[in-house]
Amino acid sequence: MFIMESILYITLGVIMVLGAANLFICIHQTSSKEKKHHNKKNRADDEL
Repeated sequence: MFIMESILYITLGVIMVLGAANLFICIHQTSSKEKKHHNKKNRADDEL
């Protein structure tokens, strides 16, 4: 019984870690896209 519980907790922990990593990657990608977009906007302003 104890082994089953430990396996369950380990599985839940792995799922949580993967979920957190996935969220972090998504946030990082969106923020980098926004930065690139912002840089293009600044260049357009400089040309004017």
